[in-house]
Amino acid sequence: MTDSYQDRASCSLPVPGALEDGLLMVNGDRRVLWCNPALARILALRPEEIPGMDVLSLLDGHLLPAIEDTASARLIRQALEDGADLPELRCRIRSPDGTRRWFSVSGAPVLAGQRLIRVRDATGDLDAHHFRAALGQSPVVVFAQDADLRYTWSYNQQLGSTDESIIGMRDEEAFPANGAHLTAHKRRTLEMGETVRAAVTLNIGGDLRVRDLTLKPLRDAEGRITGVTGTAFDVTERDRAETALRERMNELRCLYTITRLVEVPGITLDGLLQAVADTLPSGWQYPDDAAVRIRVDDREYRRGGPGETPWRQESPIVVCGARLGEVEVRYLSKKPEAAEGPFLSEERMLLDAVAERLGRIIERFQAEAALRESEAKFRGIAQRSFDLIATSYLDGGLNYISPAMERILGYPPEMMKGTDWEDY
Repeated sequence: MTDSYQDRASCSLPVPGALEDGLLMVNGDRRVLWCNPALARILALRPEEIPGMDVLSLLDGHLLPAIEDTASARLIRQALEDGADLPELRCRIRSPDGTRRWFSVSGAPVLAGQRLIRVRDATGDLDAHHFRAALGQSPVVVFAQDADLRYTWSYNQQLGSTDESIIGMRDEEAFPANGAHLTAHKRRTLEMGETVRAAVTLNIGGDLRVRDLTLKPLRDAEGRITGVTGTAFDVTERDRAETALRERMNELRCLYTITRLVEVPGITLDGLLQAVADTLPSGWQYPDDAAVRIRVDDREYRRGGPGETPWRQESPIVVCGARLGEVEVRYLSKKPEAAEGPFLSEERMLLDAVAERLGRIIERFQAEAALRESEAKFRGIAQRSFDLIATSYLDGGLNYISPAMERILGYPPEMMKGTDWEDY
């Protein structure tokens, strides 16, 4: 057999309304004994036209030409000619509007000399298979609940209950720690008919998972709300990344603020250290529950509640190679475990950076104080000296002249500032 079924007829299969399996009973002479209405709809014929027809002529004229794969069409025809069993064969068929759908065709003996041929629209099965395969590899959960908010269908459950075990359960049973919160969102959808979107945190065996939840009302044919359908997308990793980013920004902001404090005109070391103590909690995860103590020599600068707690970390303040004090951050109540007790590894790095920077700042303050003291001593000695003492810049002329100048040369020191020796 060499002809092409696609060339033999121009008909296309009208499949959009084919929602049931088409059944066809034939006798040993390949004559149609009976067909159901679904088959008549699939072939676009009236039911009374089909009985008595030769099955090969029937399918040659109304089914096989629409099959895109000619090899599949030949297999079906050969099995019908030989009276052989026809295992389920899936083939793609074009419809009159140009769309493609998948059909399965099978045949098997049922009574002596008679065979039942089944034509089924398998598009939905394949779509469902592809949907489930894709969904199974994703972090998306889909579900439906009735008016009592009991689960009636679920797919791709990944936390706690399985898709089968969750059926019939309410959220309070499936997610005991978070059921009331979930139910409140779903009641709003049931009662108000609103689409609700919310981020919910589920505690499953101590593991906190964050899901982006979308809820829509489930309606019957008359538009009445009969339940809730929804999707839940696992955004735990994204939420953790966003939280980490916010924490890094807080840490940078904290360091930036401390850097700017040094530039405040006229700020004293005491004022700066107290301002650092007030600023430091903003760089930690739980700023409202954090207390700070900065000790330098015998002076302390605090922020937050006094007293000792076991949840603390500190870093030494070193000035000119010697430990002068420390910076301490502590939590007033217990927090989840992290890298260093309740503290993140990044918080340890921030604390060490702040302590190291404070050491440099204190060293600078001490150097400036020593310089001022040295200048004051020099000025006192020069003011009392009977010798003429003067200092000058290379380009700016004289900048200091001792009182002895007026006694020795008769020039007031104020008049000589900014002038050169050559002028005298």
